[in-house]
Amino acid sequence: MKTFLKILAVFLLLYVGLGALYGSWMLLSDPGGGKFYLSTGLLKNSPFHDYLIPGIILLLFNGLLPLFIVVAVFLKTKNHPRLIILQGLILIGWLTVELLINPAFFVPYLHYSLYASGVILVIIGLVSMKTEKRPSSTSKSW
Repeated sequence: MKTFLKILAVFLLLYVGLGALYGSWMLLSDPGGGKFYLSTGLLKNSPFHDYLIPGIILLLFNGLLPLFIVVAVFLKTKNHPRLIILQGLILIGWLTVELLINPAFFVPYLHYSLYASGVILVIIGLVSMKTEKRPSSTSKSW
C-alpha cells in the first residue's frame, strides 16, 4: 500500500507541478493574458491589473513547490507527508480563490481534476503520517 501511495502522490505532484509551470510560463510571458485567451477584464474583482503576479504565485506555489515535494518524497524526509498535505491545501485554496475572484475562470475538466488531486494529496499525506507513527518490523517506510 505504501508503494502505491508514494507512486500516486508523485504522479499527482508532477501533474500539478508541470501543469502549473506551463500555466505560469504562459502568464509570465504574456501578462495581458493573450496566450491563454484571457481578458484582463476577468481580473476586475481582484487586486491585480494583469496576470503577472498571479503567474508568479502560480509558479512558486503550484509549480516549483510540488516538484520540491517530489524530491522530498524520494529522499524520504521526515516531514514529506506534511508537505504533501500542504500542497493539497495550497492547490485547493488556489482554485477556490481563483473561482471566487471570477467564476468565468471555471474550466470543468481542469478544475474537477485539480480539486480531486488536492483532496487526494491531503488524504495521502494523512494516511502516510498515520502509518509512519505505527511501528512495523516488516514494512519499509516511505
